[in-house]
Amino acid sequence: PYVDPGATATDNKTPFNLTSSIVVTGSVDTRTIGNYTLTYSVSDVAGNKISKTRNVCVTDTKAPVIDTLGDARIQIGSVWFDQTVATDAYDNNPVLETAWGFNGPVNTLSRRTYPVTYTAHDQSNNQATAVTRNYRVDDFIAPVISLNTFDIVFHEVRTAYNSIAATVTDNYYGPGQVSLVKVSSNVDANTLGTYQEVFEAIDGSGNKTTKIRTVKVVDTKAPKIWGEIIHGCVGENIWPMWGISTTDNYYSPAQLLPLVEVVNQNVNPWEEGIYSITYRVTDPSGNTSQEFTRMVYYTYWPKCFNSTVSVNTQTVDESVNVYPNPTSGVVTLDLKGSIAQTAKVEVYNAMGQMVMNQNYSEAASKFEINLSGNATGVYTIKLISEGTVVTKRVVLQ
Repeated sequence: PYVDPGATATDNKTPFNLTSSIVVTGSVDTRTIGNYTLTYSVSDVAGNKISKTRNVCVTDTKAPVIDTLGDARIQIGSVWFDQTVATDAYDNNPVLETAWGFNGPVNTLSRRTYPVTYTAHDQSNNQATAVTRNYRVDDFIAPVISLNTFDIVFHEVRTAYNSIAATVTDNYYGPGQVSLVKVSSNVDANTLGTYQEVFEAIDGSGNKTTKIRTVKVVDTKAPKIWGEIIHGCVGENIWPMWGISTTDNYYSPAQLLPLVEVVNQNVNPWEEGIYSITYRVTDPSGNTSQEFTRMVYYTYWPKCFNSTVSVNTQTVDESVNVYPNPTSGVVTLDLKGSIAQTAKVEVYNAMGQMVMNQNYSEAASKFEINLSGNATGVYTIKLISEGTVVTKRVVLQ
C-alpha cells in the first residue's frame, strides 16, 4: 500500500493555516510499475491559488526465487525433464538461465553426474541467488531376491536340512554383476524352534536388498506306545503303567511316560478272566499316538503271578505267609493279596499224624486255622490248591 505523506499550506493573512483546504488530485497504482504525479492545490480567501506536485515512482526491487523441483537422482533409462522453475512476486515471466557443467546436459542413458548452475532475473533486472545442482544418473532400484521357497518354511525335526539356494534379478545389471550371499543362518534341524536364513544382494550401483527365510523346525510325527501282556493274581491290584514303553522321533521315553493316559479298561481284579486296557500318548508337540490295547490275564493262586509288582520271580512257597508264629491257637495263612478259588488245609503233628483236615469252597486270600486243644509243639500245615502244595511249620505254645 502507498501511504501519502501529505502536505501543509500557510498564508500571510488569516486564516494563516490552509492545510485543511488542500485539494489532492491524481492517484498511485502500486500494482503497476511506473511514475505517478500527485497535485496539491489550495486558495486563500482573496482567491490567490497555488499548486505543487509530488512524483511517486513504483518500482520492483525483489529478486526472483529459483525452485529446484524434482529429485536430483535420475533413474538410468528413464524419461526426465527439468522441473526447475523461477518465480517472481511481480514479473510473471522471469528469465531462468541454465549453465550445464563439464558433462553437459543430463543424458539418462549414461551413468554419471551432471552439475548445473541456475540463474534468473526479472524485467527490473533483479538477480536471483544462483543455485547449483548435481544430477546423478544411475541405477537406484535395488535387486530382487527370490527365495525359491515360501517366506516361512516348516521342516521336520531330526531330518537333514538342505537349504534351498536363493536367486537374484536386477532391472539394470545382468548376471554376474549382482552379488548374492547368505550372510547368516542359525538353523538347527535337531532342535525345535524358529530360525532364520538371511540373504543379501548388492548390484553394481550399490543398491542393497535383504531377504529373510524363516525356518520353523517342527515335530509332526506321532509317538508310538507298546506294552506286553500283564499277568495278575485274583485279589491283587495291578499297576496299569507297568512295562509301558514309548518311542518317538524327538521326545525321550522319560518325557513321554508321564503323558501316557488310559483311554478305557474293563479290569476286574476280583474275578478270573482276560481283560484289556487301552492307552494313548500325546507328545508335547501335540501329536497323538494310535490307541494301543493290551491284555490283562487274571488267574487264581497258586497258578498266577503279578507281573506288575515283580512277584513272578518268587516261589509259590514264598507267596504264602503264616502268622502269628509261634501261636497260642489261631493261625492265619495269608496269600499276600492273591485269591485261591478253592483250597484244602491239612495239619500234621510232630509224629506225622493228621490232626486237622478242612476244605474251603469259596475263593479267599486268607485262611484261619484254630489249633486250640492240641498239645504244644511243632505242627506242619499243608495248603493244597489246584494240585499245588505249600508246606509251612508253626509252633503252638
